[in-house]
Amino acid sequence: MYECPNCGQNLKFDIARQQMHCDYCDTVMDPYAITEKHSAREVVDPAYTGTNAALIDEAANAKPIETMQVHIYTCPQCGGEIVGDVNEAMVFCSFCGASTPLNERMTSIRRPEVIIPFKKTKEDCAREYKKLLTKAMFAPKELKDPKNISGFRAIYMPYWVYDFTRNAAITYSGKHCYHRGNYDYTDHYKVTTNISMQYNGVNYDASSSFSDNLSQAISPYEAKEAKPFTTAFMSGFYADTMDVEPSVYEKEAKDIVCDHAADAIMQQQRSSKYTVEKESVKKALDPKTNKSVLAMFPVWFMSYKTTDKKGKERVLYSVINGQTGKAAADIPVDIRKYVIGSLILAIPLFIVFNMFLQLRPMFLSIAAAVISIICMISLYAQSSQIAAKEMGSDDAGLSSINKRNKEYKQALKTREKWEAKSIWKANAAFFFVPIILCALLILFKPVHDAYYYVTVIISGVCDCFMLTDIMRRYNKLATRPLPQFKKKGGDDSANITGNI
Repeated sequence: MYECPNCGQNLKFDIARQQMHCDYCDTVMDPYAITEKHSAREVVDPAYTGTNAALIDEAANAKPIETMQVHIYTCPQCGGEIVGDVNEAMVFCSFCGASTPLNERMTSIRRPEVIIPFKKTKEDCAREYKKLLTKAMFAPKELKDPKNISGFRAIYMPYWVYDFTRNAAITYSGKHCYHRGNYDYTDHYKVTTNISMQYNGVNYDASSSFSDNLSQAISPYEAKEAKPFTTAFMSGFYADTMDVEPSVYEKEAKDIVCDHAADAIMQQQRSSKYTVEKESVKKALDPKTNKSVLAMFPVWFMSYKTTDKKGKERVLYSVINGQTGKAAADIPVDIRKYVIGSLILAIPLFIVFNMFLQLRPMFLSIAAAVISIICMISLYAQSSQIAAKEMGSDDAGLSSINKRNKEYKQALKTREKWEAKSIWKANAAFFFVPIILCALLILFKPVHDAYYYVTVIISGVCDCFMLTDIMRRYNKLATRPLPQFKKKGGDDSANITGNI
């Protein structure tokens, strides 16, 4: 907590002003000029007021790893953790939706080296969220309810920021193909070139509670706008804590850098004379990884609690980049909207096809059988994806923690088998009926059209049930199981509920 020097009230960071502000007496102060009153004490340069593109490099060369004392609130039901102000009421956990007071404790955590302050206000957040949902035609109406905007909370998420450099001569494979006379020739070369590459600010979230697909969807952050860390920027906000080691994403970050650098090298005039093997260039690059830097990046975060058809509670997350305004969200499909929309689209398509094609019952019967096969293939493809999402293996950060459990791999395989059995049990009859009926028509070739029309109707109904199951399972992929964290969690509010 920071006390206002004029009235003693609480100073908070104001996004619009980019300064500390007192709501009571309207005092405005520079975040680096105030005196630290909170237990998370630190030393900063009080003369610093601007941004510095070299901050991350400087932080990377810093030798000691500093810690700070913070108040951590833990959900008693899921174990979710959040760093917050001791004076703020913490009564909701957004990760599991528990409406219960969170447990509080003081502890030491690693102090981030840099921070990007919030630049997008809640009003900006509302606009970006509405834009996102306008593209989601079949989204449940509950997600578009204006009151959901109030569910967004400003939270600083921990990120690892990587720097990569390489200044050396590299050698990679190349070949030159040409035709002479009646022969084709291929000359193989070893191409050597000097490179000087430096990539700064490649970032990945350092929290297992922040889904990779959401964090990457709102990337990138402009790390050059990072400032020296001070807890003053966090006054009035919440923060998640780091629990993912930098080594988890280092290889992936290096691959991205090598891929980009290889493209640049292959476009050079010297390399254009040859057909260059990209993988050879990437392997030759092998950039050096500088020390990773822990940073705090701004995220507007909202959770929405829902229930599936079986009455089991699940949760959806919506996130917005607090620096750029880029938005991403878990958006399921309203099956009723989808069915109505499909029927409306089917009518003009049927008319058009009927005008130019002769839709015979036998053709429709074969088409229904083919559709059932495609549906079953799609369902089985979903089974492994659902198992990965339910077990957290699709998230590198969460997976790195789960893999410490020796029983995790076996549990994942068991879940994959269970999902596959569930699909087969629910759709076996709908899968076989169209195929068997179509086979009988081909084998016996009945004269009366009634056999064909009845087959088409029955097969169509079976395919509709399978398509509906595909949408239900898609909704399972678009939502998340209520989390059970061993140690960690997310933000502070999950009091919005609904049904999908």
